[in-house]
Amino acid sequence: SADKVCHSCTDVKDAYRITLGTLTVDDTHAMARQLESFALEFEQMREQLCSIPTRQAGPTDGSA
Repeated sequence: SADKVCHSCTDVKDAYRITLGTLTVDDTHAMARQLESFALEFEQMREQLCSIPTRQAGPTDGSA
């Protein structure tokens, strides 16, 4: 389940508490590996986006 956390419980905006229930140790390790994989993928995407040069703003109608 995912439950919204009240604003007095945390400084994080739109925070949620995730409840997974009872898990075995093996399930927990498998989940942690999958989350780490996602984190690495998101980090790679962020680095790619940061390496793309931003377009410089300038006149678009041809006038100076």
